[in-house]
Amino acid sequence: MTNINTIEKNKQIEDTDFRWYVLSVVSGQEPVVVTNLHETIKKNNLQDQVEEIFFPEIKTSSITKAGEKKVTVKKLHPGYVYVKSMMNDKIWYILRNTPGVRLIIGSDIYPTPIDDKEMEVIIEKVKFSDERAELEIPYKVWDKVKLKSSELGGIEWEIIEINPQSGEVKVKTQLMWRETIVNVWYEKIEKFM
Repeated sequence: MTNINTIEKNKQIEDTDFRWYVLSVVSGQEPVVVTNLHETIKKNNLQDQVEEIFFPEIKTSSITKAGEKKVTVKKLHPGYVYVKSMMNDKIWYILRNTPGVRLIIGSDIYPTPIDDKEMEVIIEKVKFSDERAELEIPYKVWDKVKLKSSELGGIEWEIIEINPQSGEVKVKTQLMWRETIVNVWYEKIEKFM
C-alpha cells in the first residue's frame, strides 16, 4: 500500500505565477548569494522565470558634528534574500543549492511564497528610506529662520536640531521672556531676513 505522503513528495512542483519566496542565507553573505543566483539563473537560461532577486537595505541619514550629511546603509532583514519567480523543480533546486543559502522559508516539501501585501510593506520601507535619505534640508543648526505661518511668521527663530530622516526641524525663540521650542517640518520655515 502506497503512503499518501510518499505520493506528495514525488509530485513535481509547477507554479507559473510570479510569487515572492524568502531564502534564509548566511548573514553577511546576502550580496554573494544574489550574485551567485543571478549567474546560475543566467547560465541555465531561466531569466524569463525569475523576475527579481534582492535583499532589502534601508538608508538612514544624519548630520555630523561638522554639519555634513552622512548617509548609512543597513540591511532591513539581515540573513534573508527575496526572490520573485515562478516555481518548478529546477528553480527550487537552484535556490536550495546555491552556496550561502541555508533554506527556503516555508514547507519542507514545497516552497511557500509570502503574501504580496507583506512584500509590498518591505518594498515601501525601502522606497521611503531612499526618499528620506535623499532629503536635502537647506538649513543647518543655528540658522535664523521664520515660520511660514501667519500668526508667528514675523518672529526670528533659531534652528537647534535637524532630523534629516523625517524632515523635522526643532527651532527655538523667546516669547514673552520665555524660551519656546517648536518642532516643524522644514517646508514650513524659511530664512529670516
